[in-house]
Amino acid sequence: MLRALRRWEQSPVFSVEEDTPASVVVSGLRSRVAAIELHPAWALTLAPDAGGGLHAPDSIYDDDTTAELLHQLRRRIKQVRYQLEVLGRVLGADWLPALERLRVLQESLGVMQDVRVLGPLAAVPHDRITGASAAWEELRGERLGGVRALLEVR
Repeated sequence: MLRALRRWEQSPVFSVEEDTPASVVVSGLRSRVAAIELHPAWALTLAPDAGGGLHAPDSIYDDDTTAELLHQLRRRIKQVRYQLEVLGRVLGADWLPALERLRVLQESLGVMQDVRVLGPLAAVPHDRITGASAAWEELRGERLGGVRALLEVR
């Protein structure tokens, strides 16, 4: 099981043997959620600029490092989200708000990555950029919210 989870980190395809105890899977998720919640990107306050970009004006990091931190966080959130989607089918509706939170975070971070990678070629509408920035600011204070609490119950 651990080998499968490590392979999955590199390529997010998730399958579990029928006889794998849920506690093993949930335990791995707990450590991933804890690592996400400790990620340095959460400290970044982002603001859109007039040129269609996003910057962290109070950051100790340069723009490239800031963008890389956000991209790392997005990848980790995506992995946990996909695992929770698989488990959520079994564990019930309690997971739906947590999955929605992860989806919004992942989508917001994706817009930020598009702006960074594609730059002026992206023609990302300004309202999408400001929306992603606003969602980030709203959600980053609580980080993953109730995801950890839901995992502790299991």
